[in-house]
Amino acid sequence: MPIDFNGVSSNSSTNNRTKATESGHASAAVPVVKEGGSEKQTGLEDKVSLSGTAKALHQLEEQMKSLPVTDQEKVNHFRSAIANGTYQPQPEDIARKMLDADNMF
Repeated sequence: MPIDFNGVSSNSSTNNRTKATESGHASAAVPVVKEGGSEKQTGLEDKVSLSGTAKALHQLEEQMKSLPVTDQEKVNHFRSAIANGTYQPQPEDIARKMLDADNMF
């Protein structure tokens, strides 16, 4: 029997396709088996559940999407320091941070 994921099958026959509930979620899909020209539901249910950690990671991801990509206040601070000549970067600090970043990988 061919395996069908989300209604996509190598077999073009619709008789072997999985029937999902009205909600369209895979967690309540009931496999359909073709027997002698008629369809029969096997009564098996596939369920998917996320762990608490996965749910927390998803919430954090959503929160991060709402944050700005840059810290505009910090950018403005350095922009004005460069413009008025008060920004004096230390080459040793830059080199150390570059090496630290390289060691992360």
